[in-house]
Amino acid sequence: VTDSSLSARKIVTEVCDTIVKRGGRLAGAGIVGVLQKMEEDSEGQIFGQRTVVALDGGLYEHYPQYQKYMKEAVSELLGPEMSRHVVIKHSKDGSGIGASLLAAANSKYVQ
Repeated sequence: VTDSSLSARKIVTEVCDTIVKRGGRLAGAGIVGVLQKMEEDSEGQIFGQRTVVALDGGLYEHYPQYQKYMKEAVSELLGPEMSRHVVIKHSKDGSGIGASLLAAANSKYVQ
């Protein structure tokens, strides 16, 4: 790093930010897609209601710019009025909790 020029480091920073922006926007689009499917399946019970999306992961937890890009994408795709009802929160051990909920839901249908 010390042997690199300032312009080279700036380019690396810009490339990294571009990648993070794309990832955040894709994740935001995924959230909107899931919400739209839930809205369709519930016959209009999702949008307009406060909806909390819980996320787990180091990138979301430790990289504020990723959070910003994700939230911007959700707002852009849903519009300012609808997106104000969507709250994206970090959830520690969210994947373990999600797996438990899926297992419980699946066991209900198996019986």
